[in-house]
Amino acid sequence: GYRLIRTNLLKKIKLISKNYQLETEIIIKAVKAGFKVGFVPIKVIYGPKFNTSIKGWVDTFRWIRLVLEEI
Repeated sequence: GYRLIRTNLLKKIKLISKNYQLETEIIIKAVKAGFKVGFVPIKVIYGPKFNTSIKGWVDTFRWIRLVLEEI
């Protein structure tokens, strides 16, 4: 999906994640750096043949590891 991220945030934090963990890393580091994080609800419509590229256990493990390392 779409994200709006201030350039001054990206200049202030060092990102190391790839794939689906990147969004979580940005949010965690933004909050730690004192930036405000907000969410705007949007209507999402997926087609009947929507396929995901999430790799089940692999991406879940990577996400858990990232969160544990950052907190």
